[in-house]
Amino acid sequence: MKRFVMSLVGAAVIAGVGGHAWHSHRTSQPDYAIARIAEGIEAGDHNTVAKYVDVESLTSALAQDLLIVLRTQLEQENGAANIESVASPLYGVPGQMMADGIAEELRLRMYDWLKTGDWRADKKVTPYTAMAFALLDTMGVERLSASDVYMVDHDGAPSIVVNLSRPDLESKYDAILTVRDHGEYWRVVEFKNARQILFSIQRAEQRALDAHNRLIQSRLEETVSISDQDVRVDYQGSDRYSLTGSYSLRNIGDKAIASAEVAILVGNQVGQLLHTAFESIGFAGGRLEPGAVDYRMPAGVLDPTDPSQGAVIQAAMNELSVVYHLTELTFNDGTKLSYAESYDELRSRQP
Repeated sequence: MKRFVMSLVGAAVIAGVGGHAWHSHRTSQPDYAIARIAEGIEAGDHNTVAKYVDVESLTSALAQDLLIVLRTQLEQENGAANIESVASPLYGVPGQMMADGIAEELRLRMYDWLKTGDWRADKKVTPYTAMAFALLDTMGVERLSASDVYMVDHDGAPSIVVNLSRPDLESKYDAILTVRDHGEYWRVVEFKNARQILFSIQRAEQRALDAHNRLIQSRLEETVSISDQDVRVDYQGSDRYSLTGSYSLRNIGDKAIASAEVAILVGNQVGQLLHTAFESIGFAGGRLEPGAVDYRMPAGVLDPTDPSQGAVIQAAMNELSVVYHLTELTFNDGTKLSYAESYDELRSRQP
């Protein structure tokens, strides 16, 4: 956060609107507000920032935008029809209460930052502290840089444009801040396109994650081949069923493999996925040498009362399909190939 806002202050100065250049402007001009905000941030002056920025309106709107982005993400992951049962606290009166709590938390953290330079400074923890931090992380604020600040007329209203970038994503964004005339001075009252920027960042992070995982998939397929794939369901008596699979792993790479993880995807003949299981494999002798083959027969008990496992039992009356999908390899030299579940996880792996 500190690095981002200091780059923002620097951008204001570079643009010719910082430092002594500001004093030549009349206080009734909107660009004068930018100068005072920049100076207030640099000096950690809460009162100056609060005068020229409507902190309450900005944080309230930002909290709403953050929740909308989160709802949209959950809808995409779980289906719009099921979303309220999955995330009911994000909707209706509970959702509004959460937005209000997050907005207040954002204000407290902004004031912490102005005083200490650390927006994560220790403070009384509220029920919304973790949520506020998580949503701020969604923006990737600490990875944003500012390169320029200038005034424009946007939709008939004076606005501040801040050129932002996320170097890690090689992406750029124009943040539009609406300013309003308060008589003797102008005040920032709205982060007009915060939601659009949040969605753009989210899409860029997903593209980076997808690109990484496609590369991992290619490398896994170049290292290990899986063949002799089969699966069967056997009745054990007393309403008990077993699921037994079989497949072989061949090391077609040039390094010894210490361990692997395989996803077992069981479906029916029309392509419907019925059941997923995972097998963690430690090879005999602690290594699978290049050219060597390991034969596997994973087995487990199926519960007929479990919807997904019961569906497997029903489908077995006709014929099952199975795919064994390699998800992770650990080599004897200590290196690893594995998919990343999120962009934050991907970032944490990078030096």
